[in-house]
Order: sequence, then C-alpha cells, then structure tokens
Amino acid sequence: SSLATLVDKVENKVNSTKGQKIVYAFLLISFLVLVGTSTTVFHYLRCHKFPEAEGGTELYLRKDYSIDCNSGRYKSYLIYCYFMILVYPIGIPLIYASMLWEHKSLLQDHAALVREASANWATIGHLKFLVEAYKPEYYWFEVAECGRRLLLASVIGVISSESAVSPTLGLLISMGFIYVFVAFQPYKELEDNTLGIILAYSLALLFLSALMIKTDVTSDDGYDQELFGVVLILILFAGPIAVTYYVFVRYFYKVYDSLRAVPVSSPSLPREEKEENKVGVELSQDGKQQKHQDLALSEPSNKSEPNPNQNLMIVNTPATPSSGS
Repeated sequence: SSLATLVDKVENKVNSTKGQKIVYAFLLISFLVLVGTSTTVFHYLRCHKFPEAEGGTELYLRKDYSIDCNSGRYKSYLIYCYFMILVYPIGIPLIYASMLWEHKSLLQDHAALVREASANWATIGHLKFLVEAYKPEYYWFEVAECGRRLLLASVIGVISSESAVSPTLGLLISMGFIYVFVAFQPYKELEDNTLGIILAYSLALLFLSALMIKTDVTSDDGYDQELFGVVLILILFAGPIAVTYYVFVRYFYKVYDSLRAVPVSSPSLPREEKEENKVGVELSQDGKQQKHQDLALSEPSNKSEPNPNQNLMIVNTPATPSSGS
C-alpha cells in the first residue's frame, strides 16, 4: 500500500543511530498523546440539544456551552476535527501496524531477535518499546492494545452518559479482552499475563457497576437498596483490591528472592587472629603432608618379606631296612 511504501522510504533514511533516536522519540510521543488527543477530538463532535420556547432547538458543545454547534465558527473547525480523527485514532495505529508489518520476519524469529540485540538493535531499535513486552509471535499486540484503549476511553466516552449503552459496550469489550488475555497470554512474563487478566476483570466489574447504577435494578424497599449498595461497593473495590494485592505480593516475593540471593559474609576477625588462623592452617597442612610421607615410607616395612624356605618341599626319606629284617 501507499502508506507502507511511505513508511519504508522514511525507514531507509533513518538507518543511522541518530535517525532511530528521532523516530523513537516521535513514536513514543505519539503513543503518550494518542488516547488523550483522540478523546478531545471525539468530544468536539458531541453537542447537547436544548429545546426552545418557540419549538426549535439549540445545540451547544457539551464540553464548553459557550460554543454554539450551529455557528459558522464551529462548522469551520469540523473539517479540522475530521482530519485529526484520521491523524490520531486512525493514523497512529496504522503507522504502528505498518512499521511492525515491515519487520515481521525479524520480529517473529527468536534467534533473529537475539542477534539483533547483540547488534545493539541496529534495525528495529525504534520499535523496541512496542514489542519488547510481548512474545515474538504476538509482536502486533500493541496495535490491538491501542484499539482497546481507544474504544474504552475515547469512543465510549462520546456516547451519552445518560443511557445504559456506554457501560454495556464497555462491559462487552472488557469481556472480549478477558478471553484474549486468557487464551493468547501475549506477554513474555507470566506475571504480566496474570496482571493483564486481573485488570481486564477489574474493568469488567467497573462497567457492570455502572450498568447496575444506570438501570437501577433495586426496588423501593430500604433493605434492598442497602443490600444493593453493599454489593455495588464490593464490585467497585474488588478489582482495585485484587490488583493492589497482586502487585504487593509480587513485589514482596521479588524482595525476598533478592535477599536470599545475597551471600552471607563471615564476621571480620582482628588481624592477629587472622594471622594465627593462617599459621594454624599452614601447620595443619604441613602436618598432613608429613603424615602422608611417613605412611608412604612405612608401607614397604609393613609388607611381609618373602620366606625363602616357604617354597621348599620337605621330603621324608624312607628308613633303610636293617640287615636283620
């Protein structure tokens, strides 16, 4: 495509280390401002309708009621707003996807990534922050994560807060990404996968709470309303408590493992005691050496010497018969 061709031309001009730093800074800034700027752009399209006494209506911007949505000034900025939608919520994820797709053969190969790391990331150094947290086969997951952030923070935020559509969509999106995190587990570290699943459940519980508040599922009975309030509080705080507990336990175990890895040093001795110990060790070593020499010298003496007579056979000659027999 034309976008991929343009990205390829830009990358060919930034092969140097300085060029990679510039592209890295640009991508990092765009990553940081993506959600906030996209939300602001979408809110420009959200106007509040007010009925008039004559039967007509007036439209004013929800974020700033001093701006009339029917005025020429507002309409003149709509073109700029549409252009910024193409640049930020659509253009930035597409740029990420194009750059990642350009180097997919390298990003998917673990051995190639090891060689790239040994070469100080000469080829994909500017993309490192987009892929370093994920497994090689899920190098593209940051683009999906950008889409999730935009859907939850920007698109849903534009929908009217007076209806139950916004929390319903948020609940569905969160449930969908719970399945993604559980089924794919895209992060390299097991702890990051677990934390991602807990955060997805936490967001789902928050949207469920918002939906329960919007629909007002309780009756007029006071006991039911108190019970609903308790359940709502538990749902609201279940996610943050689970995240806090997991982070605390993870940090505790890291500190514990680091303390176990530190070698315990022996207490320092005075110089005189060190010298005495050194002399004692040398004497003991000399004694052992002398003992081994004595044993080596005594070994031949301990062996029984061969008796020259032991191999001689004693022959009893028969007695000569007497002449008188």
